[in-house]
Amino acid sequence: MAQINSVTIPVAIADAGIYLPKPPQEIRRAANGVAIAEPYSSIEWTWELMTLANYTWWVTTLLSGAAAAEFTTAQLYNHLAVLTTYTHIIVNRPSHGGFIHSALVQNVTIKLEQLS
Repeated sequence: MAQINSVTIPVAIADAGIYLPKPPQEIRRAANGVAIAEPYSSIEWTWELMTLANYTWWVTTLLSGAAAAEFTTAQLYNHLAVLTTYTHIIVNRPSHGGFIHSALVQNVTIKLEQLS
């Protein structure tokens, strides 16, 4: 099961949305043409619709209302779909496109950065 800060991500969240893990990105090329990559991976997770309860889980349970939080433990799937343990992660507050009838949140995006 995927976890952040030893807190299991609820199944209703983990099994939904579009999960896009990104390996360390190329930042430049050495003189010999070999790619040099940044040291961190990242994940962008999006949901067309998310329940307000699941959105609240990210904002209050995981982030305690902060705009972002840095954690020293996470188990998430990497770009090869392998459950991987990380010792550093920054979780940013989710962004969204508005509420529907006070029960659903649309176009939710969560960015997980600096995974190492």
